[in-house]
Amino acid sequence: MNQIELGLTRMREALHGPKVPPLAQFLNLWSLREGVLVGVNLDFSTVYEFESQNAFLMDPSKADLFCVQSRAFLNALPPDSTLQFVVSARKGDARALDEYRHLALREDSDALSKLIIGKKCEFMEGKFTQRRRHFLYVTSRMKNRKQLMSPLVPVYKVPLTEQAHSLHEERMREHSGLEQIVEERLRNMGMRIRKLDEQETLDLVFERLNPMRGRLLDLKRLSPLRTLREQCVLSPLKEEFDHVQIGDAYFRGVTLMRPPETAHSGNTQRLLNGLWPDCDLVLTLHALDTESALAELKLKNNITRALAFSAWTKNYEAEQKHQEIDELITEIRGSAQRLFTFSLSVLVREKGLRELHEKTSAATAAFHDFASAEATAADMRHFRHFLAAIPGHGALGDRDFYVQTDALAGLLPLTGSWRGSQEKRMLLETPLGEVLGLDPFDPDLPAKHGLILGTTGSGKSFTTNYLLSAYMAESPINHVVIIDVGGSYRKLAKAFEGEYMEVELSEKYGFNPFPKRDDIAPEGVFDDDAVAYLILLVSRMCLGENQTLSSQDKGLLEKAIKTAYGKKPDVLLSDVRARLMELAGEQKRAKEFADALELWTTGMYGRLFNKPGRLNVESRLVVFDLQNLENHPELQSVYFFVIRSIIWGKLLDRRLKKIIVVDEGWKFFNDQVGADLIEGLYRTARKFNGAVLSISQSPKDFLDTKAANAIIANSYIKYVLKLTKGHELLAQFDLNANEVEAVRQLQSKPGEFSDVLVRYGDRSVVARIEPCPLDYWICTTDARDRVKEDDLRARCPGLSEPELLLKLSEGS
Repeated sequence: MNQIELGLTRMREALHGPKVPPLAQFLNLWSLREGVLVGVNLDFSTVYEFESQNAFLMDPSKADLFCVQSRAFLNALPPDSTLQFVVSARKGDARALDEYRHLALREDSDALSKLIIGKKCEFMEGKFTQRRRHFLYVTSRMKNRKQLMSPLVPVYKVPLTEQAHSLHEERMREHSGLEQIVEERLRNMGMRIRKLDEQETLDLVFERLNPMRGRLLDLKRLSPLRTLREQCVLSPLKEEFDHVQIGDAYFRGVTLMRPPETAHSGNTQRLLNGLWPDCDLVLTLHALDTESALAELKLKNNITRALAFSAWTKNYEAEQKHQEIDELITEIRGSAQRLFTFSLSVLVREKGLRELHEKTSAATAAFHDFASAEATAADMRHFRHFLAAIPGHGALGDRDFYVQTDALAGLLPLTGSWRGSQEKRMLLETPLGEVLGLDPFDPDLPAKHGLILGTTGSGKSFTTNYLLSAYMAESPINHVVIIDVGGSYRKLAKAFEGEYMEVELSEKYGFNPFPKRDDIAPEGVFDDDAVAYLILLVSRMCLGENQTLSSQDKGLLEKAIKTAYGKKPDVLLSDVRARLMELAGEQKRAKEFADALELWTTGMYGRLFNKPGRLNVESRLVVFDLQNLENHPELQSVYFFVIRSIIWGKLLDRRLKKIIVVDEGWKFFNDQVGADLIEGLYRTARKFNGAVLSISQSPKDFLDTKAANAIIANSYIKYVLKLTKGHELLAQFDLNANEVEAVRQLQSKPGEFSDVLVRYGDRSVVARIEPCPLDYWICTTDARDRVKEDDLRARCPGLSEPELLLKLSEGS
C-alpha cells in the first residue's frame, strides 16, 4: 500500500470508525418468511435460479424473438422494482459429480461399471472444472414509503400485532404480483426458472456472508426472537483500501465505468466466458417511473446546459452531457420504451492477495471484449460491492447508468451454456470446463432416438463407444444392441462380456424371425405395429430392387400371416409360404410371393430363416457384425431387419431401457420397403421404452436415402463431430445457422479430446469428450493401441478384463 492509499485509508478510518465494523448492521435482512427475504425497511426479495440460453447457438429468428420478449419483460416491470441478475462461477462441481455417483453407483452394478464410474469421477475431480449458476433476485418496495410501521399514537382498539400482520399481508400481495410478472414473462421466453425454497435461500445468503464455512445454517435452528442478519453473520469482516477480507477469503469489486457501445446478448455471453472462478457478475436494474424520471432528467439537462454556455470559454464535457441527455429525452418521448438505471460489476474472490489482484486484472480485461466497455477496480468501495451481491442489496451498487428498454434488454445476462439434463446419467464437459450431465432417456424429449454424424478421423467411433460405455455402466437395466458392418465395437463387447456375432451364412446364426403368438397377439389381439413389420419383412424377401408394395399386397400378406398364426402358436416362414400357396388359386400375386419365398425356406437361405428356435441374446450388450455377408447384399439387408425379431424379447420387457445402434445402416433402407422397415423399427422401439441411434460418416449418403426424413424427424438427440465437408447439408438435419457455424469451429486432438455439438430437443451445447485413461482404453480403436493391448495380454494371460484395462490405463 503506497502513501496515497495509506492516507485515504486513514481518512476513511477517521470518518467511519474502526476497520472491523459490525457487519450485521449493514444488512437489510430482518426475517425469512414463505420463501421471501424480508428487509429491515420492508423490502421483500425472492431468489430464483434459471437456466440460461446460449446466444451463440440460438436460431437467428429465435434470437430476434428472444430480444423482443426481453424488451416486453422489462416493460412489464412495475415502477420502483429492482432485479439483480447474478452469474456465480465457482471452482469444481462436486454437486454434479455427487448426483452422477448417486444415480450410477449401484450395489448390483458389475465390477467394471463401478470401476468406470469411480475413475471417471476421480479424473474430473483432479482437473479444472467449474460450476456456473444463474440467479435472479427480485425485490419489491413499499408503495408508500412515508407510511410508518407503527404510529406514534396507536389506532383505537387495533392491537399493534394486528397492524403488523395486516401490513405484512399487504406487502406479500404486492410482492406476489411482481413474482407472477417475472415468472410468466421469463417462461414465455422459453426460460426454465424455479423459485428457491426457504432452506436454499438461507444457504445462499449464509454462504455469501460466511464463504469459508463448510457447514450451513439449518432453517429449523433460526430463532424467531432474533433478526436474520444477526444469525447469518458468523464471520468478522475487515475492510481495507483495496480489498475486503472475511476469514481467509479476500474480495475485490470491479465496476463498469463506460457502458458498451452496443448492447447484444452475444457480447454479454462473451464477457461471461471471459470470467473465471471464483467470481460473481452482478447486474442490478431499477425500473423507474418514466414521467418522474424524465422530469428529473430535464432538471439535469437545464443544469448541464447552463454549465456548458455560462462561462467565457465553452465547457465541452458539460455540452456533451447536455446533448446526451437531450437525445435520451427525445428518444424516450418518441417511443414506447421505458427508462431504467443499471449498474454492472464483478465481485472477485480468492484465498491470497496476490492471486486476488491477478484475477482482478483478468476480470477488468474481460470487459474489453464487451463491445469496448471499460471497467476498473472499485477501491474504497469493495465493501459496497460485496454487499450488492446479496439478495435485496442491489441499491448499494454504485455507478448507475440511465438506460432505455432496448439497450438494457441486450445487456441482461440470460446467456450461457446449457447445463444438461435434469438427471446426470452420463458425464461430459464443455470447453469452458463446465460439467455437462446427459440422460439419453431424458423425459423432456418426445422421443429418445438420436443421430451421430462425423467424418473419418473425427473421433466418431471413439465417441460412440464412449457414450455407450457410459450408458452401460450407469445401470444394469440398460441394454444395447449394435448392428455394425466393420468391427468398431469388438472391444466394447469384450469389456462388458457381451455377445459379438460375426454373422455368416451358416446354421449357427439361423433362427425363426416370427415371434410367438402370445407375444405378437397377447389376449388374442394382434399388435398392429408388429404385424406391419412382419409384412414389410416378408416383402423385403419377395420384392426386387425398386419394387414397392401396394395396399392389396399388404392385405394379402397380412391375411397369410394371421392365418398361419391361427393354425399354430409358433409360426415358421414356410408356414406363411404354405398359406400363400393356398391363396394362389384366388390371387396371382400370392403365387408370385410364394415362389419368391422358396429361396428363403428350402433354398440356400433357408438354413438361416426357416428353422425353429431363436438366438439367445440374454447379454446386456449384443453386437451383430454383418461384414461377412457383404457378398450377399440381399441377405445382408434382410438380416439387418430380422435382428428386430431376435431382440423382440428385450423390446417386450418395458422395464429395460434399450438403445439399438445402427452404424452406417443407410445402405439397408435405401428403397421404399427399407424406409418403411426402419420407420417401423423407430415406432416399435419408442413404444417399448427403446431408442434407435443412427450413425453415419457421410451426411450426403444419409440424406440420399428414402428414410432420411423419417429418421431426422424422429431423432431428438443429435451429436455432430468435426466434418471435413458437407456443412451446407446440416440445415437438413434441423441445425440452425449458428449451430452449423459452431460445427465448423469444432476442435479435436487425437488421443486427448474431441469437441462435439450436442443437441437435445431445442437445447444445444458444444461439449468436449476428454476421457480418463480407463475410458480411453475401453473406447480406443487405434491400431497402435491394439498392439499394446495384445502385448499385455500375452505377458499377463491370467488377467480379467477389468484388471487388464486398469493396467493399460496405468501405463503398465
